[in-house]
Amino acid sequence: DLELLLADALQSETELVAPLAKLVHEKTEGNPFFVLQFLATMDDERLVAFDAVQGTWTWEPERIRTKGITANVAELVSSKLLRLPEVTLETVKLLACLGNGASLSTLGIVTGKSKQQVPAILWEAVQARFVLRVDDAFVFAHDRIQEAVYL
Repeated sequence: DLELLLADALQSETELVAPLAKLVHEKTEGNPFFVLQFLATMDDERLVAFDAVQGTWTWEPERIRTKGITANVAELVSSKLLRLPEVTLETVKLLACLGNGASLSTLGIVTGKSKQQVPAILWEAVQARFVLRVDDAFVFAHDRIQEAVYL
């Protein structure tokens, strides 16, 4: 399934993406959430790139393997969390202390911000898919994100 996903995403043949799929599976144990986080990290660090001249995606499995992207996904997510603006990260930490989610009112109280300010503060965390807005609350997209906040 991962080979098919990568072949589709990278517009390539499954045989060509098989080594990359194997590496991604080793790093993520095939967990769909972790696969997406890992792929985003590889993109952020330019370990996969589109070759406009050839019209194909390129990657170097050995370079990806030795780049130091951790096999521990909680640490991977934690390192990505550190890229959030400080006020956003602090709010995500407070959310983690409250459990897997909290209402906008509760977040407003614990942050000392208005109910209008909280969504703006958490916007980048939502964009990074760390937290989700569900009705009038924010929840972690995955329990490992909440775990990673503590690393």
